[in-house]
Amino acid sequence: MDNALQYARAVSASSELMRSSSPIVDLQTPSAVDRYRFTFGAVSFIWALLIVTLEIVLSLVGPQYAIGTGAVLAFTAIVIQLRRVGATSSGPVLLFALTMSVFIWARPIIALHSSDFDLRMIEVLTGITVTEAGLNIYFATVVASLVAFSATVLAFQFSIPAARSLEPQTVDRAFAGSARFTWRMLFVIGAIASLTQSVLYIRYFLSGASYYDLYVTGTDTVGPPGLSFLASLLFYGYLGLLVVSANDTSRREHRLRLASTFVFVVVSLVGLTRGSRGEVFTELLVGLWMYSFTGGKSILVRHWLIYGVGLLGLSQVVGALRSGDAIFAGETQIVKIGEWFVYSQGVSGELVAPASTEFGVNPENVRFLLSPLLTPFRRVFDPSFGAQTAQTGQSSGLLAHELAFRVAPEAYLAGRGAGSSYLAECYCSLGIFGVILATAALTWIVLHGPHLFSRSRAALFIFAASLPYILFVPRESLMLPVIPVLKATVLLLICRRLGTLYVYYRRHSNV
Repeated sequence: MDNALQYARAVSASSELMRSSSPIVDLQTPSAVDRYRFTFGAVSFIWALLIVTLEIVLSLVGPQYAIGTGAVLAFTAIVIQLRRVGATSSGPVLLFALTMSVFIWARPIIALHSSDFDLRMIEVLTGITVTEAGLNIYFATVVASLVAFSATVLAFQFSIPAARSLEPQTVDRAFAGSARFTWRMLFVIGAIASLTQSVLYIRYFLSGASYYDLYVTGTDTVGPPGLSFLASLLFYGYLGLLVVSANDTSRREHRLRLASTFVFVVVSLVGLTRGSRGEVFTELLVGLWMYSFTGGKSILVRHWLIYGVGLLGLSQVVGALRSGDAIFAGETQIVKIGEWFVYSQGVSGELVAPASTEFGVNPENVRFLLSPLLTPFRRVFDPSFGAQTAQTGQSSGLLAHELAFRVAPEAYLAGRGAGSSYLAECYCSLGIFGVILATAALTWIVLHGPHLFSRSRAALFIFAASLPYILFVPRESLMLPVIPVLKATVLLLICRRLGTLYVYYRRHSNV
């Protein structure tokens, strides 16, 4: 008995010695081996299996139950994501789910549960009639997007540990302390250009011109070419300032972050006078998330709700003013305002129905995916490109223009439009498979984006610069975020060079 007791004590002491001499493994910071729980091939197999299973199961029930079940699956996947990763790191995917709900998912759910709405008529242009076949395609693409979103979020849980460090090992010189001056300079230039542009638009509207005239004559009639680019530096400069001060909890830095955020929000809201609201609101949402993420401080849910309701109200006011409608009309407007707003915003998703009727599913329609990438370069040689003319409506390669011209040419030439959505572009190009693939790719990007911070601050900056346009893809082209990514990359390279010059001349000159 004594020998057994001594042996047990020896084993215990040996174990304690081994634990004290071996390195401590921090589960919060995964090693190279533990970085991924499953290989990429295994995660891809899980994703494909979920896609096939969910598509088969939901195809066995009617569209009303399929869309409702898909919405429940998406909500469940988001809850799992929140519990494993946390609210702050899940911010981008939550925002993406919000814009997908507003622009795509909510419209059929509202219409299928209320007799006040009719999906057989799309309320844009002169009114677009939806056929029975088009309605079935619309329901199928909505279900496919819900399935792809849910499967991607669930598969993502197998690719990362439950928690991981988000602090990069080294700081990119473009975001070192000495680079603050460069980003502040861009921020100030952007603020001045944005305010100047707002003043020019106000003068333009006061002269008697309407919002829709801009689509006929082109936006360059309001301000000089290049002013919009300078105004966009407001957002990029703000992101740069936030990334420079990431995880700095000093009191001075907190005041600077608050001051720059206040200026950013005010100048952005003034920009609503230009009549365009999508880019402003998505940039504000991303700015709020980046403020929380880089500051290491979560924003309370009630603050998010107040912020969201405020943006919804502003969006309603801007939309009513630019169309000449009453801001609050109807006896039931107070009760129905949110429902009608979301339903009307979801028009973009239903455009897949008339697009499938007009263009069908054809590999030649891939031009709808590729042409938006060429738009900035085409405008260099033809500044009037993008104005709503017969030529643009017939052969621009842009779905929003060609669809509107085919459905209602007179309304299109008068400046009216139907909009666009990645759903219609992808379905007309590659069918349901295209919708699934595009939705999964967008969802994976917004899920993986916050974890790029563990690699470098530059990666986080480029991701954040593209995020507002990813959020707007449900109502725009699939390739919309590509140009902002290129712009952010070029600005990053410039700021790296300027930061190097700043440090050099500060050390070697008396200036």
